[in-house]
Amino acid sequence: DYIKPYIKDKVVYDLGAGDGKFSLAMSGYAKKVVAVEIDPMLAGDCKLRGLETIEDNFLNVNLENADVIYIFLNLMGNYAVTKKIQEEKWHGILISHFYPLMNDITDFIKPNEVINVNINGFRAPFLIYNI
Repeated sequence: DYIKPYIKDKVVYDLGAGDGKFSLAMSGYAKKVVAVEIDPMLAGDCKLRGLETIEDNFLNVNLENADVIYIFLNLMGNYAVTKKIQEEKWHGILISHFYPLMNDITDFIKPNEVINVNINGFRAPFLIYNI
């Protein structure tokens, strides 16, 4: 529910979707969710959950139809996403679960908003970027 206002009635691409649990949760609010997952087993899980799934490296995926990008990646993954959206001049809302976007290893990009959620006793920040 905490990211509902950012994804409601929008096309969301979940880059590195894993088994699709987050994608499935977002599908209740978004107009459409596309799970992008390179691992064939995890992509299969996404498909079994009924999600539209692209089985490929997110760096190869065309993001022009995405209103929102959701990522739950490590710092290197976030760095790769940052470079990709900058090179492609993508615009929209990017939601990063836990890690910030970064221009390089020491230059973190400040989010427009941070939503701190308590999940099972752990602080889980969602960083919201208006790109």
